[in-house]
Amino acid sequence: MANVLGTITPTAVVQRALRLMFAERPILNEITVDVKDLGGNNNALFNQTVNTRILNIPTVNAFGTGAADTAYTNIPVVLDQFKEVHLAFTAAEYNSTSIDLLDQAALPCATAIANHLVDAVAAKWVIGTFTNSTTVASGWTYTNTFLPIRTALVGRGVRDDGFLIVNSTVWAAFLGDTTLVAALNNPANAAAISTGKLARAAGIAPMEYYNLPTTGNMVGFAGTKSSVVVANRVITDPRSLAPGLSYDGTFDVITDPTTGFSVVLNTYISQATLAVNYRVLVMYGIGNGNPACGQILKTA
Repeated sequence: MANVLGTITPTAVVQRALRLMFAERPILNEITVDVKDLGGNNNALFNQTVNTRILNIPTVNAFGTGAADTAYTNIPVVLDQFKEVHLAFTAAEYNSTSIDLLDQAALPCATAIANHLVDAVAAKWVIGTFTNSTTVASGWTYTNTFLPIRTALVGRGVRDDGFLIVNSTVWAAFLGDTTLVAALNNPANAAAISTGKLARAAGIAPMEYYNLPTTGNMVGFAGTKSSVVVANRVITDPRSLAPGLSYDGTFDVITDPTTGFSVVLNTYISQATLAVNYRVLVMYGIGNGNPACGQILKTA
């Protein structure tokens, strides 16, 4: 009996792209990503202000003092970003190959959205907002970078399970530091030299990003989930405004089951050219969290 092979649907491809997005840029797992309100609703309007929440440490008082303030702080975030990644495959393209063109485009699509989000988040990492910094002119190592940053954050009462994202020059220095890469010192880094990736050190998750801002001689940023917040909501389905009209295409909400991050997959065929169009739509906003939970790494 012959096997029946199903076709990968566009929805499944975009679902996989969302998973790839958070794998490609793990910094997105290290910041607060708010995807719905307290009532569980993930829809909102463009330019609407939504309240997202960051975790604070409550006060310990003597018995009978009364209730302390909640351990969460509301951070208002404006959903002022409405972006798309638009792919169009012409009739000549899809009629001249047996390759699943959309499946091939999944990783580049995920990388494009991930890079865009990281760029937007990194734009918040500025001296004016985060006043605490660690200065290392060159030769970044576990001793002169990780330990001072950890000391500074923990000294302000910040949890020691944050992240450190640096540019490629600093990352290269980290890979040359035997304290960081030697499996004898840190068994989790047994494959550091072959993969170019590093495990946590001093409780901090290190990661590299090629396009960090350089304002104020910045070469890296350390923080926790409470340092920056991303609010993500689902846009309105236009079909709900005119339920009697038909639409020759799809408008599907795709949600990553792990993070809850949602995009809309909009597909349609151009009647004039027969080009197959795939648009991934995303709406979000970014707000500053707790400035005490961030530490800028700079050279001077």
